Amino acid sequence: MDEKTIKKIAHLARMSLRDESEVQQRLRESTGILSFIEQLQEVDTTGIVPLANPNDDIQRLRKDEVMTGEIGNAGSAHVLANAPEQNSGYFVVPKIVE
Repeated sequence: MDEKTIKKIAHLARMSLRDESEVQQRLRESTGILSFIEQLQEVDTTGIVPLANPNDDIQRLRKDEVMTGEIGNAGSAHVLANAPEQNSGYFVVPKIVE
């Protein structure tokens, strides 16, 4: 890892590096991270099963039921009750396409 690479990564990440001292700081941090990754690569993981989730619980799913979208007897009036603006039973939203 060198200064040129740090500056390129900073540019791609839209990070501003104010001066050379900040470039040097990011260079030291990146070198530390890469050396830690190298240490992890040396760990012997043979015979270890990959772990996707530490919990063996099974997700309980609700029953899939067809619903009309109506809420009780009130219907759309109940749904539109908190709408900032409505017209003929529909939400009024600002125009976004010209």
